[in-house]
Amino acid sequence: MTNDQFEKLARLINESHEDLSSRMGGLDSRIIELDYRMNEGFTDIRSELKTLNQRLATVEDKVDDIIDVTKEVDYVLSEITTIKSYVGMGAEA
Repeated sequence: MTNDQFEKLARLINESHEDLSSRMGGLDSRIIELDYRMNEGFTDIRSELKTLNQRLATVEDKVDDIIDVTKEVDYVLSEITTIKSYVGMGAEA
């Protein structure tokens, strides 16, 4: 390789490096901005998920209460049927 070709190659490499450096410099601030926006968005999502989890827990508690009441009603009806049969009322009423 001649001296002239070597200098041209060195210039080309240097220009490419400078171009790449200028492009990469702008990426840093864009990445930081994107990270900030994502964190804001995730904060909102986390908050919504927390609210939904609380509401779900409330619904689960209410369903459990209804199930318990249903079991109690079934038990009472069973006892009534037993008492009716004992006193001779059978399946009437």
